Amino acid sequence: SVFSKSTANIGTNRQFVWNSSIIDAEKTTADLVQHSPVRQNVVFETDKEWEGGFADSFNVVNAGDRYLLYYSTYNTKDDVKICIAESRDGIGWTKPDLGLVSFNGKDSNIIFDGSAGITDGFFVFKDTNPACPSEEKYKAIVKDNYFERHGLTSYFSADGVNFRPGRFITDQGAFDTMNVVFWDE
Repeated sequence: SVFSKSTANIGTNRQFVWNSSIIDAEKTTADLVQHSPVRQNVVFETDKEWEGGFADSFNVVNAGDRYLLYYSTYNTKDDVKICIAESRDGIGWTKPDLGLVSFNGKDSNIIFDGSAGITDGFFVFKDTNPACPSEEKYKAIVKDNYFERHGLTSYFSADGVNFRPGRFITDQGAFDTMNVVFWDE
């Protein structure tokens, strides 16, 4: 059996994964089964001409009345664009014409283009700290060279769309993945 003879006391804590350490084998007839994924509808496509041939660093934030999806796109290594999509249900996504950055004379869902100095991993979170100023409710951390130093920089936004540079954080590290931060009570 995959179930253990003793169980861990998890109290009321939420558990992301069920495993043999939290299932009481003597009190259940359930089997621990890994289900196979079922292919369904396409949820999101990078189909705009400015989205290039590659996209990564997908990051979803619950903005209250909608979900915001941030993602990086690349036409070339040095042509990074940070784009945004939005959804009311997390399933159907739209790419709003924001009027922030145009591409070949057209409005787009780009919030930063390559000229901003951003190079990788734009991670956004909604700051739930009660002391957080409203103009900094959304925070991003990204590898860039905005402060003429290649490293991690913060960006701030009141609405999750219009970001401004915040503070240089550090240049000590490679920062070659998405760097995740959040406020913890």
